[in-house]
Amino acid sequence: MERKRGLVTDHVLAHLLKPLSSHYDDPQIVELRMSAPCDLVLEHRSQGKITTRDADLTQHRVEQLCHALANYRGLAFDPETAPKLSTLLPQGHRFECAVGHSTAGGVSLAIRCNHHHRPSWTEMGIDAPLRSWLTKAMTERQNIIVSGGTNTGKTTLLGRLMSIWPDSLRVVTVEDTPELDTSRFFDASSLLAARDEGSGQKMLTYRQLADHLRRITPDAVVFGEISTTNALPALDALNSGIQGFLCTITRRQSATGPAPQV
Repeated sequence: MERKRGLVTDHVLAHLLKPLSSHYDDPQIVELRMSAPCDLVLEHRSQGKITTRDADLTQHRVEQLCHALANYRGLAFDPETAPKLSTLLPQGHRFECAVGHSTAGGVSLAIRCNHHHRPSWTEMGIDAPLRSWLTKAMTERQNIIVSGGTNTGKTTLLGRLMSIWPDSLRVVTVEDTPELDTSRFFDASSLLAARDEGSGQKMLTYRQLADHLRRITPDAVVFGEISTTNALPALDALNSGIQGFLCTITRRQSATGPAPQV
């Protein structure tokens, strides 16, 4: 049965996404980027950066897609008054787009793909002693911050750490773009915040959700990525005495691209 959110159905959204999905459906694509209409850069898992051009991805098509995604997710988007959209595509890929005068080429778009590539602990740079230490820390519900550069696997590591917790744990996640999978925890609650004031229709802010989560009896709280928008609510949650607090934070990345640090 086809779902309908707002005025947009799954079928309509799939049609609008087709010029993009024809590129990012390849499971080897890590990220798709656009800095001008029709011009794409594809980051391939083994081939590196690939440049290509797609005449269907005009400025109008990108803005039309943003309108549809915003309507589908209950978010605000307008090329003049709200020209930035941060959301998740139906396939689980993270969608970030800005249009208009703040972009030199008229559009700045990045789709971080989620093709369910599950690297091993070794591939993430975690040897047996460190894995043992992390398992003990997670079992004891210690508070952990995963720090690393952009696109270094912080959220992937966060998901692997969460896999150590038992299914019965009352896990509450707070994000503005849903990336963390809580389906394994039968008593979990996934909360979504408006990324910026006025960016979400009828969505609560991080501050409001931080107040809410303290009243729904979490065993553990995962805040996703910490930013200027949610840093104070995250600290407020920590100061309430919550155990098992997890989050990521982006730090400056060196030229060698180090693995995330715990």
